[in-house]
Amino acid sequence: MQHFDEYFLPKRVFQVPIDLVVKHICKVNERIQKFWSQCDGWAPAEAAELLGEVRLDWLTEFSQCLKLWIEDDPHKKSGGHLILARANLGSLIEGSLKLILSVYLENYSSDPQGAKEAGALTENGVPKPPEDLRLQQLKVFCKKKGILNCEEEKLVNLVVGRR
Repeated sequence: MQHFDEYFLPKRVFQVPIDLVVKHICKVNERIQKFWSQCDGWAPAEAAELLGEVRLDWLTEFSQCLKLWIEDDPHKKSGGHLILARANLGSLIEGSLKLILSVYLENYSSDPQGAKEAGALTENGVPKPPEDLRLQQLKVFCKKKGILNCEEEKLVNLVVGRR
């Protein structure tokens, strides 16, 4: 079996077998969990505390659940399976965006205008903590800040619309 990186060339990205994509997502989230769950002492205290609340273990577990949706013949899956698969994708995307804002917490917290545009301000005019944001708010903020490009925004819109 070929390695994921061999496929990761712009003209070949759509040729990557889905099982290889899922394995890669699982591996990346396992590495993220291992790295960021041990950030006490070198990351800002507030960000380190927040990373515990983002539930990096759930990102790893949600990634592993992706295997459920590709194991059998997709034509044998029920509508309920499709709904759960979409919820699974939405949770992964939402958790990943919360992770990014948690890692860059100081940048996020110092941008009340960006949070306002995303509908993510508290009554006191302070940006809500990333763990309290919904996927739509995360999408708006991340798009305005250039964290999401147009293609990534389309993916988030598709997931939001079908979630």
